[in-house]
Amino acid sequence: MGWEFRGGSGPYYYRARKIGGKVVRQYIGRGLAGVLAERFDRQERDRRAAESGALRAEQARLESPERAMRALDDVTLLLEATLLAAGYYRHDRGRWRRRKHGR
Repeated sequence: MGWEFRGGSGPYYYRARKIGGKVVRQYIGRGLAGVLAERFDRQERDRRAAESGALRAEQARLESPERAMRALDDVTLLLEATLLAAGYYRHDRGRWRRRKHGR
């Protein structure tokens, strides 16, 4: 996006957009039309950047509890493996009991 100088007659404002995976340059104008379009485009970029920053901050805030839950899952899995190796089994309602040696 931006101003281009062509043929010595002054700057022209072009806007680049992706359409169907291809970048297409759209002529906007020169003079006041170009200046207004440039301001609008700048405001849109700033708005999208602010939204993107807020989204990243929210994702970072939510990532910490998720990481803690995954670590807790790992600890639970390790505890269950240790109990099974030590000869325990799950009884009703998830209670752990030591298996009798007769089996």
